[in-house]
Amino acid sequence: MIKRLILLTFCLLIALPLLAQDSGGQFWVQAFEDRNGNGQHDPGEPFLTRGVSVDLLNASGVVMASGTLDNAPFANRGFIGFLYLAPGKYSAVITSTDLTPTTPDHVDVTITQGASTPVTVMFGAQKAASAADSSSTPVTSSLLNTELARIALSGFGALAVVGVMAIIGLLIYLLVLRRRAPRDIRATTTGSMRPVRVDQTGEMRKTGEINKT
Repeated sequence: MIKRLILLTFCLLIALPLLAQDSGGQFWVQAFEDRNGNGQHDPGEPFLTRGVSVDLLNASGVVMASGTLDNAPFANRGFIGFLYLAPGKYSAVITSTDLTPTTPDHVDVTITQGASTPVTVMFGAQKAASAADSSSTPVTSSLLNTELARIALSGFGALAVVGVMAIIGLLIYLLVLRRRAPRDIRATTTGSMRPVRVDQTGEMRKTGEINKT
């Protein structure tokens, strides 16, 4: 009995590589949320479980198979897999409508004959909303700084204009209006006052009047 078990085990060990060759190669895409955007799967970054699709093309550019993460059997680990692939060159086109890739979304792979390990490609992506927020923040800050600079420049310009107008008004008052005031006073005083004379009776009469006494 023991000899039969040993013989059966030995036969299985010999047959497994042959079965792997007959079944073809494997290609897997593992998607993760690249929170820091460095293109690598770091500790603490979760695997994506939906929102990712992969088209597998052959060397001629023909789509051989397609898979979505939403329907993948190993979606809890972020895997989309393609099995029983013949040896050759393939291209994987990875797309997502809700995510922004941080790694290449077009990958070329080669499936070799008798490979003992599957070919695996890591795909990193960020949420589109987070990417939009991070990209719009510098733009918003820049626009705000530009508007503040324009308002400050307009304010300084208005103050400068008011100051210049005040100086011009003061100069006009000092050079023109203030010099004319004494002349007007003297002219009014001279025109209203007439010389007087004292007649023989001791009365003061204005010059030019006829003494009727």
